[in-house]
Amino acid sequence: MPEKEEGLELKIIIGGILRGLREAKFLGDSESARLHEAYKENPVLARLSVPAFSISDLEVELRFAITGPSEEPGKEGEVPDLKVDISTRTLKGLESHQIQVMKFKISSIDLGVLEEGK
Repeated sequence: MPEKEEGLELKIIIGGILRGLREAKFLGDSESARLHEAYKENPVLARLSVPAFSISDLEVELRFAITGPSEEPGKEGEVPDLKVDISTRTLKGLESHQIQVMKFKISSIDLGVLEEGK
């Protein structure tokens, strides 16, 4: 039986966070659109604003242990991705200097800005 592969590629973890945010925003917008239609049909609700939300800025702090470089072959001269472990079980067993911390901020952008920049 082959040994269990340790760690995930860092890009997979960060991509999963971004995909989750995108899907959450879509679900929220879909619900707001559904409510908008329901509010239009009710004379009392029609005078009220439809609940909606936006994600303007999100700060993420990711703690992980590096388990090694990715086995995925990269292009010549390309830096390989890192394999990391984010499990609580692993991180609890490490000294603080063995845990890496990545902080990043995700901000919304106006798609109109992208359209104008073509």
